[in-house]
Amino acid sequence: DSEACNWARMRVHIVRNPLDVVVSLRTGSIMHIDSVVAGANYWRESVATLATLRKACRDRVLEFRYEDFMTDPAGHTARVLEFVGEPVEPGFMDAFVPQPRSYDHRTELTPRQIGIVRSICGAHAKRYGYDLSGGAAQPREGATPAAAAPDA
Repeated sequence: DSEACNWARMRVHIVRNPLDVVVSLRTGSIMHIDSVVAGANYWRESVATLATLRKACRDRVLEFRYEDFMTDPAGHTARVLEFVGEPVEPGFMDAFVPQPRSYDHRTELTPRQIGIVRSICGAHAKRYGYDLSGGAAQPREGATPAAAAPDA
């Protein structure tokens, strides 16, 4: 690791399907970005920035997909706790019930808007296992950010 990594804060990056992110941003429940182009660029820039940080300071970045977290919230939360040096207590997630927020880009975005997201985010999304070619755009099984994420 470089000297700069001594000053870099730890980052936990949860990647989500860019089509879902764009719809979420347009909804504005946390941050509002109405423009499809701006939302897609936000996703792409976030992924590229974290890829650069991960490449330079691998031990400072923990990254996983939202969809993987939702299938194993206890396992991924344990990874986060271990990453930041906190103990993982047995049964710490027993009462946790995940409540995923679902966005259906097929009804929330027009085919043209989906095409815009695909053109802006497609290469990075594919590296994370997301198929933006149409349909539900589900992640491909077995793709993980550590193995498939962009390093450029």
